[in-house]
Amino acid sequence: MFFFVTTLRHPDNAKDYQRVIDLLSITIESVCSQQTSVAYKFLIVCNKKPKISVDESKVIFHIVDFPPPGLGKANQLSFDSFLIDKGTKIAAGLLFLKRYSPSKIFIIDADDWVHNKIVDHVAATPNTDFWYANGGYLVNLGDKKSIRKYGLCRYCGSTFIYDYKKLLEMVSFDNQLNENSSKEEMIAGIERFPLLNILGNHRYQLAYIRKFGWQFKPIPSKAICWVVNTGENHSGKTGGQQGLPLKSSLLSQFGITSILASEEKVTIASYISEAIEKLKSYLGWLVTDKTKTKV
Repeated sequence: MFFFVTTLRHPDNAKDYQRVIDLLSITIESVCSQQTSVAYKFLIVCNKKPKISVDESKVIFHIVDFPPPGLGKANQLSFDSFLIDKGTKIAAGLLFLKRYSPSKIFIIDADDWVHNKIVDHVAATPNTDFWYANGGYLVNLGDKKSIRKYGLCRYCGSTFIYDYKKLLEMVSFDNQLNENSSKEEMIAGIERFPLLNILGNHRYQLAYIRKFGWQFKPIPSKAICWVVNTGENHSGKTGGQQGLPLKSSLLSQFGITSILASEEKVTIASYISEAIEKLKSYLGWLVTDKTKTKV
């Protein structure tokens, strides 16, 4: 079975927790729009179950009793605290999933969107152990703009699909840990580097996978939408003002019906601006040294 996995921040670390839940609802809509006959589910690891309606045949919640990682809200929270909170929650989720014996795991952020054919694409090549999203879109949700992006693993936390068993091997859990272990036990039972930088981050995966001698491939299609300017994303990024108006054709590829397309017209100027930004992204990824420890 294919599993999407995400985490929700602690309510005490949100500027507006209802906004966090609203963004999660859109992500759930996107994930559950997969056009496939392959079995898949979406696991959400959180401190309390949100009050939203979901398809319980596809969406599962795992509740952890972890304290807030710090006092900051949204991008005011220290980066290390953010990584530890996300990493320990993902760890709890991976241990919870042992009962399902999943094949592939796609770790995503709780406000991003995924293409509606991603499960089918991965299932068509079962012998590939690891995938990463190369191309996709930066979506400025506040301004309803989109820009084509490359090398999204440099920026976005929704970019790596793992073989489940090999991911467990990469992280190397202490045998005493289980899905209900405390945050302190998770921190003590997992080496710091994989906890923070494999489960909590997305900049070290390419080198770390290579360290084990395993192969990985880029997903050839535009696989994800990196959603910014939400008011709650930890990076605090906005960007995308040079993009094209967010149209229904893009929204439909990512299973989004709850957001109205932009009514703004595509002008020659906006088309040229977006094309320039796309080219910058393409060239930036082309010259990036992908063998570095941190890409």
